[in-house]
Amino acid sequence: MDSPLRYFHIICTDGTKVRYEGRFQCRTRMEAYKLLRTKVERKNLHGLKYTITEIPIEILREIVDAIINNKTLPQGDIIKRPVYIMPKDTKQKYAAVSDWRRDPKKPTIGNVKRRLGDL
Repeated sequence: MDSPLRYFHIICTDGTKVRYEGRFQCRTRMEAYKLLRTKVERKNLHGLKYTITEIPIEILREIVDAIINNKTLPQGDIIKRPVYIMPKDTKQKYAAVSDWRRDPKKPTIGNVKRRLGDL
């Protein structure tokens, strides 16, 4: 199954000179990288500074819709800060966790140990 096309903005500089800049739809970032190599006609990009930035199509649709309908552009945090669960008993150090899939013998407050497998 082919992956969907993504929209990439590609820019490549050599010091202060812009060697290449363009926008293309590619399936993967590696495909965009190979496209950049062919555009600057080099086997590798050593010595050049480049960036390949994916611009999600959904975000472009939101921006275009806001511009066409004369709305304000959507902005702000997408992922909020994590919410920490405070224990009901203030003397406890840890809140109760309801699911320990990796450890069927889940630790209790009295025998809590930090192990890599518990994370």
